[in-house]
Amino acid sequence: MSLIEVMLAISILAIVVLGTASFSFYTSGQLGLGKQYQTALQSAGQKLERLKADNEIGLDIEDGETSEELSSGDFAYTRTTMIADDGGCREVTVTVSWNRMGKNHNVSLVSLLVEK
Repeated sequence: MSLIEVMLAISILAIVVLGTASFSFYTSGQLGLGKQYQTALQSAGQKLERLKADNEIGLDIEDGETSEELSSGDFAYTRTTMIADDGGCREVTVTVSWNRMGKNHNVSLVSLLVEK
């Protein structure tokens, strides 16, 4: 009888340990993805603020699309800026995209700039 009890206890312990390990692995992956989203959002925000500052001092902001490659740590990001005339103002869309483990992720910020 005691051999069966020991095997049952070991089985329950193994299930608990494997469950905890898998939860820990999943959580660390989600934390990494969260950091990547934060970095992408900061990059998009910086570009948008730079364009707003250029608009404030009267620099000509041309319509069109530009793209640039950025890197942070082990990841490469692509920051795309689209500027379109929207009749009296300009619609600016900054999108930062990256690939993680075969999945594409992106963050976009949109703002309107009024011409001075």
